[in-house]
Amino acid sequence: MHHRFRPNRFWLYGVMLVYLVIGFNLNINIYDEGIVLVGAARVAGGAVPYRDFWSIYGPGQFHLLALLFRLFGVSILVVRVASVATWFLLGWIVFRTGLRLLSPALATVVALAAVIQVDFFGFHGAPVPTAVLLAMASSYFLVAYLQTRRPRHLLSCGLLLGLVPVFRHDIGGYTLAAQVLVLVPYLLAGTPEKLSGIRTRAAGHFGRYVLGTSVSFLPVFAYYLITVTPGVLYDTLIRFPATIFPGVRELPYPPLFPPGLFDRPLLEALHHFQFYVPFLVWLLVLIQIAVAVRRRGRKTLLTTGLWVRLYFLLLAVFFFGQAAVRSDIYHLLPTMIPVLMLLGLLVHEHDGSLTGWAGRVVQITVAVSLVCSVGYPIEQKLEDSGRDLRGLATVFTHEAPEGMHAFGLDRAKGIFGFPHFTHYETVIATVQSITRPDEPVFVGNVFHDRIFVNDVMFYYLLDRPVPTRYHELHPGLADTPEVQREIIEELESLPVRYVVLWYAPEHFHTEPNDSMKSTGVTLLDTYIRETYQRIGGRQWDYGIYRRREAGAQNQL
Repeated sequence: MHHRFRPNRFWLYGVMLVYLVIGFNLNINIYDEGIVLVGAARVAGGAVPYRDFWSIYGPGQFHLLALLFRLFGVSILVVRVASVATWFLLGWIVFRTGLRLLSPALATVVALAAVIQVDFFGFHGAPVPTAVLLAMASSYFLVAYLQTRRPRHLLSCGLLLGLVPVFRHDIGGYTLAAQVLVLVPYLLAGTPEKLSGIRTRAAGHFGRYVLGTSVSFLPVFAYYLITVTPGVLYDTLIRFPATIFPGVRELPYPPLFPPGLFDRPLLEALHHFQFYVPFLVWLLVLIQIAVAVRRRGRKTLLTTGLWVRLYFLLLAVFFFGQAAVRSDIYHLLPTMIPVLMLLGLLVHEHDGSLTGWAGRVVQITVAVSLVCSVGYPIEQKLEDSGRDLRGLATVFTHEAPEGMHAFGLDRAKGIFGFPHFTHYETVIATVQSITRPDEPVFVGNVFHDRIFVNDVMFYYLLDRPVPTRYHELHPGLADTPEVQREIIEELESLPVRYVVLWYAPEHFHTEPNDSMKSTGVTLLDTYIRETYQRIGGRQWDYGIYRRREAGAQNQL
């Protein structure tokens, strides 16, 4: 049933927006956020992803943020506002989809839970929320088609689907697989009215879906095939993520009952179980579908509810692919959005497949799952709300709350963070003072034979040209002899006068995967040691190096 917009729903949109704005300008993420910001800044300057710099992300987020940079200036604050808008729209499309399937109250709960999830995810500027937003928007029109069988909905579904892989090709592939696996049997199964000529009609409807997808995706695909060699695209977007990435980024599944779990506060302890909430929800939905099929037999194939639940189940399972490698709560976001839709459908029970004690068990399970998922994030939001509300003034006054630091660099004005960022900005300002605005500076780690992350944000805030394709020093890539030789050639060809090395990898967090193992490749480290000398002593967690004169001594 289509629910028309009512003015009293503005309170929901207001709550979502306020929740997302509080704390939106707190701190910076030197790696994940830095990767996107540097890539977007390079695209705004005319660079082409994959040809001019390496990345395993789709190009869409770089181009979107580059457009915003051209319109509003190169600033972290611009990206934060864009993130809030994206996250808000994700909550909005979840709500609108919920209104097609659930009661208004349940749709509201699911939308609020989605906003809480994406806010807790917290990676500003990341392409994942944008891709999930587009996937859910495409899903909205798929649901509309399943309910009305109007082919124009499939055209809209396909148009939005074609944009998903532009931002995250893995999420695009998962969405395509889930939609095709539902659409094809649904179209062939017929309708309650048993329309004649169903195969011809199905082909026409599916053709609109294919047309929409092709119109939005193929131009982007063709542009990159022409601009970037197919081999580079395959190696960057397919081979590396499929073969190298899992080895250097894989995390084991968290233990169900880790030591000290029950010594934690209640909501924090319950939040640990969120990683396993999707598995429980999948099981309950499968049981619900099985019960419905057993009761109604072949007639079940003619009910919209079955296909909707089957679709969101497939979407949730496929979206778990990210968390299957990076097995922590922060990488659950893609799968949690369709899981929340499934939780709403379980409670709604519009087909009566689970009643009596079974229905009550489902309702209790759904309630516990929601508490595990949103209880701790809400608690943390409330605890920090006083500081974060005061921090909003930083956007206008550039003065941080007491005990915090207000960024003064041009690209970070309006952002406030923890006190140690004072030292961070001092190092960046020092490098700016000894280099020309158009002078490339290389920012690396103190060693490159073992890499976990690197400080990509330093490049962005420094506002100097990046001298290499590899502003992101990814394990399994920048610790190989081929890439290190390429970086050395780039540094020599300019030549680069100044190098900044980050010392934090000496004591930075490591993970139980191949990123903590040395590859034994020290070509870049040897080159820096022989070619550059440190200026003065160590400055906080950084060392500034200048191309040295013949015979000068060097110290790392």
